[in-house]
Amino acid sequence: MGSYVTEAIVIGVRRYGEADRLVTLFTRDRGRLTCIAKSARKPTSRLRGISEPFVRSKMELAEGKTLDILRQAEVIDAHLGLRGSWSRLQLAGHVAEIATKLSDEKVPDEVLFELLGEVLDSISNDRRNAVIRFKARLLEHMGVYPDLSCCVRCGSEKVKGDVHLDSSYHGFICAECAKETGTWRPVPMSVLYLLHELQNGNDPGEQDTDKFEMVDDILTNLLQQFIQAGFKTASAARHARKAGLCDNKKASEDETKTGPDAEPI
Repeated sequence: MGSYVTEAIVIGVRRYGEADRLVTLFTRDRGRLTCIAKSARKPTSRLRGISEPFVRSKMELAEGKTLDILRQAEVIDAHLGLRGSWSRLQLAGHVAEIATKLSDEKVPDEVLFELLGEVLDSISNDRRNAVIRFKARLLEHMGVYPDLSCCVRCGSEKVKGDVHLDSSYHGFICAECAKETGTWRPVPMSVLYLLHELQNGNDPGEQDTDKFEMVDDILTNLLQQFIQAGFKTASAARHARKAGLCDNKKASEDETKTGPDAEPI
């Protein structure tokens, strides 16, 4: 049995035995794997902090018969911005679940590793719309980003009015096809434009919150269709994102009212 060093992000933690932890890692060069952190739940353990959720580290592990053993680690980013914020933790948990379900055990995916690291950085810095960009880039990475140029059922490029999301075709259909198939999930052209901007890697800038929510629902639906399974954290993440945006808006308004140029009360 040997040992190895790998860069990893903690995406799951479970109790094991009296004081150990089972830690699910997403690693740069070994994919997703589960290891054991012995005595990590003891207050004095040197493994306690590095085995916390969403910590990114350079880890040394020993190969075991069934589970590899976490020996030590050098923290790269603890993502401290997530701690103490319920909404940010919910969003981080959501992207961790997505990464888990879109990856295979011990199959490397460096692109997914980098995307996961980037979105956790963004959530930690309170850029909540980064979760939407994460989902869009994942669909592009998996090669299943929806065709936005035409109706995916009849191929028509001259589509007027709203289009409709049809998960069975993994894309959008025109009103005529929607009528024929009995599909009724209207999507405004303005939302389609936003999806186009995300596909091209552009920053859509400030947008109506409802549009972003519709885009998030569409991307989530397409990811779930791709893996043929749902995300348990999707609903909580949606509420967390809305709550966070409201908090940020209120904080911004309060800062404006109490800034150096504000009128005295």
